[in-house]
Order: sequence, then structure tokens, then C-alpha cells
Amino acid sequence: MRATVIILDESERYAIAIGRMKNGRSYLVWPGGRIEEGETPEQAAVREIQEELAISLEMSSLEQLEATAEGITFLAATKLQHQPLEIGGEERERMTEYNAYQPYWQKLAHLDQVSIFPLISLERIKKK
Repeated sequence: MRATVIILDESERYAIAIGRMKNGRSYLVWPGGRIEEGETPEQAAVREIQEELAISLEMSSLEQLEATAEGITFLAATKLQHQPLEIGGEERERMTEYNAYQPYWQKLAHLDQVSIFPLISLERIKKK
């Protein structure tokens, strides 16, 4: 099971997405990762964001958007501005020419033009 976080900037007009290139395929994902044994989904979300992006989130900033058999998706409104983003943790160690991770700020108004997994509608994000 996975914990995924849609991290909004302070304007709530941008969210962090991760561009993936793996085995010749390119796609977008929201940051997050596997819930480890003994962790709550919220703890996993906070840990994964710290490891992947070196961003500290408070569990109290997480609002659950959706729960499925695959995992739980949270929304986190933050005071972050458009600082440069770098991938860290295991993802950074696994990066190769054929397996890449590139975090960036995605404009929410353009979500209807891209697919970011897991799929969450713009309306669900804006309602929160």
C-alpha cells in the first residue's frame, strides 16, 4: 500500500509532481511511497516526502483525499514557494540514464492537460 501526497505551494495554484522516465516510458506521479510495517499512512507520507524531496511536512497538514486498495492520497497545503526541487533518498541512488526522477511545480490549472498518477480530479483538489 502507498501513501501519496499532493503538495500545494503557498498560493495553492501549483503542486509538486515528479516526472518519471523508466524503461523508455515517460509519465508523471505525485510524490510518495510504500507504507512500511508499523507506520500509519500519515507517518509514511511525511517520511516519504522528507526522503524524496527534503521537505518537512507536519502530519497535521495532511488532509485525506482518497483511499483505494492501492493506497491513500493526501493533500498538504504549505507555505512553500517555488524553490528549486531535487530528488533525494533511494530515488536519487537508483537514478540512471534509463531510470530518472525529476520533481517540478505543476500548475493546477493545467492538470486537465496531463495525467499524474494516481489520478485525482482538479475539482477534488480545489474543494479542499
